[in-house]
Amino acid sequence: MKPTLVVVGFSGELKLLELQARSVCKYASDAFEEIVYVINEKDADTFKAFFDDKIAVALGSVARIARILRGRDVAEAPLTRADWRSQQSLKLLSARFAKSSHILILDSKNHFVRPVSSSSFVSAAGKMLVHRYPLNPRFLAQFENACSYFGADRPPEDYLALPTVAPFMMSKETATDLVKFVEGRENKSFHEYFCGNKQFTEFYFYLAFVLSQPGQLENLYEDSPRKHVTVFRSMANEPDIVGQQVSLLEDSAIKVFGVHRHVLELANPSIIHTITAVWKQFGLVRDEQEAAYFLTPDTIKRKRWYWPF
Repeated sequence: MKPTLVVVGFSGELKLLELQARSVCKYASDAFEEIVYVINEKDADTFKAFFDDKIAVALGSVARIARILRGRDVAEAPLTRADWRSQQSLKLLSARFAKSSHILILDSKNHFVRPVSSSSFVSAAGKMLVHRYPLNPRFLAQFENACSYFGADRPPEDYLALPTVAPFMMSKETATDLVKFVEGRENKSFHEYFCGNKQFTEFYFYLAFVLSQPGQLENLYEDSPRKHVTVFRSMANEPDIVGQQVSLLEDSAIKVFGVHRHVLELANPSIIHTITAVWKQFGLVRDEQEAAYFLTPDTIKRKRWYWPF
């Protein structure tokens, strides 16, 4: 079965979502069972209007399998906050609404640069394909908190873990069971609990739950080559580092490229030139003028947004 594609977005990244939709139409038109957009905002009107006007058009024929969900409906609770923590919670909660047993989570900043199919994400044996990494020291404390919460043994220092960023493959059944476990233990909604503390990050929380069930990681996942390259916000004024990242796109195994919106906001001229060249190379924009539209950050009406990647 094809995976469900889930994207949790907000109106500060609408142009990036439009570019992503264009890339889905070009490179992933038959890869997914459905595409689910979750709106991480209290007021969904701006997002919905842009979706109808721009994103659905960019998806082309793929728009027939796309749907949007309000964050409050996914959370089954009021969105008392709409930020990075809320985004993390909604990613895990989206499993309850997916049709497929496998879920690919993308951020708004991610877009496809080469053709993909369902076999790019799920093996013939039905296991999710994932490139594993050393534990991220930035989130080591959160990972240890999660292991303690679920009673999972802390892996050794040289352990290769699941990614801490999108693209991320997730099991619908496992994520749903995680949510049920937390809600039963805490006697409150998952969203309320997860957003109410800073002890965890979503993907290490999920990983720790998987590790609490011996052998489950191997049952669910199969190792595969790295598939993505991302220009993170920490690189926003580092053209040499961005150049090194972009050079990795020469590897045909790389299927997904990502650019954090903060990189576009800072607009380092050299980096903007590099990103434009990538988009042109992979046929996502025709020329510099079209690239300029996507490179211009969306206006964000409200404040207090913090997206660390």
